[in-house]
Amino acid sequence: MNREQVLKKLAHHEPFPLPGGSAQRASVLVPLRPGPNGADDIEVVLTRRVEHPADPHSGQVSFPGGREEAGDMNREATALREAEEELRIPADRVRIVGHLDEMLTITGYHVVPVIGWIAREIELVPNPDEVARVFTVSLAELLLEERWERRIHAWRGNEVLVWHFPHDGEDVWGATAFMLRGMVELLRD
Repeated sequence: MNREQVLKKLAHHEPFPLPGGSAQRASVLVPLRPGPNGADDIEVVLTRRVEHPADPHSGQVSFPGGREEAGDMNREATALREAEEELRIPADRVRIVGHLDEMLTITGYHVVPVIGWIAREIELVPNPDEVARVFTVSLAELLLEERWERRIHAWRGNEVLVWHFPHDGEDVWGATAFMLRGMVELLRD
């Protein structure tokens, strides 16, 4: 699948909406950019959050994103603001491609994943208060089924199967892996 086909498929996806109820409204930017290996190479930008004892997502791999704030005009504005705060990605340099399916997290967030295309030359500058590391994974690797693992996690007395994607010394799991896996399955359809 070439770059144009990938972006077209993502742009035409109609995300499954979820009623948010009392969950905290949040958005993430799923930043895609050209990879280093030719015209059809695509990378996904990920971050690892800094360690904060009070943060339930402390130290986890994530997309840039966070809670909706009063000044945000819509969920896309939230994702763009957070990406600028966390990685200095200028909002006016992001081309919104589409959205992935909404999700409700076990930590009480109603998340809207916004897919954005950015130029490779945009320097990703981690905000040291929020981001411990920024790294990329190629879409080609994400599409390889053998790279994915399912592990059992205990949650409130139950066992649940959770997707994991080990990459470059990081463990992508939880909500981030769930969103990435949704994108992979969408592109495989």
